[in-house]
Amino acid sequence: MPAEHSPVRAQLAKLQAFAPSGGPVLDDTSSDDVPVYIWPECLPAWGHWNNLQTQWRPEASGLDYAGVASYFDEQGMRHGKKRRSLFSCIRACERAAIDAWAERRAKKKPTGK
Repeated sequence: MPAEHSPVRAQLAKLQAFAPSGGPVLDDTSSDDVPVYIWPECLPAWGHWNNLQTQWRPEASGLDYAGVASYFDEQGMRHGKKRRSLFSCIRACERAAIDAWAERRAKKKPTGK
């Protein structure tokens, strides 16, 4: 399948239309679909992370933690060790995303030469 017709590129085109100005936007610099492998014990946290993608603050400065807490409440997660552990995983994903976006921006900056 040609790269321009891949399911990921089609989804990207749909998402770009809804991206807030200056907010997190998927970059179209990736090559064809690349498999991502996730340890089985990480799947629940990964699922919650994906569900929380609507909770980014403007300018992709981080997640809205009140929104995250509300999501946890809606999911019936009681306060305690499991919830704190999941929040820690979500924050690790958040930090990785922010760092990756910063790295992309740095690569796109003109060198001034």
